[in-house]
Amino acid sequence: EGARDGRDNLLYEVSVRDSSRPEGKKSLGVFHLDSRTSTGDVIEYKQTPYEVRSVRCLYRYRAGVGYMMTRKLAETVKATRAADEGWLNRVMQMDGDDSRDGSNFGAPTLEELEKSRLEAEAERYGGEAETGGDAEGEGAA
Repeated sequence: EGARDGRDNLLYEVSVRDSSRPEGKKSLGVFHLDSRTSTGDVIEYKQTPYEVRSVRCLYRYRAGVGYMMTRKLAETVKATRAADEGWLNRVMQMDGDDSRDGSNFGAPTLEELEKSRLEAEAERYGGEAETGGDAEGEGAA
């Protein structure tokens, strides 16, 4: 049994964050996604994985009926960017790590940064990350 406003049949308007555009995002299109799509889910479009960062539902009040859902919006980022952001967050948390000798003022070494980035990619994509490659994280297995 679906909701009375047909919300399960509404298509998601999917966009990707893009700081190079004045509006800050670009449209990927309109798609039928699972009605339980939420933050953290990964969707694939043209063989590129995207991580859902936010889902919004817009409602309109109709007299005698109440609020009815009229639109669903999903904002995403490329999964490689999400992995990079996660990696950077972990690097920032490493600042308080006592395992180093302290001579570098708490800044992680390049080896630690690379190891952390590779672990983040392997964790994100469920496999071994490619050693080497460019700094963007492209080419992960």
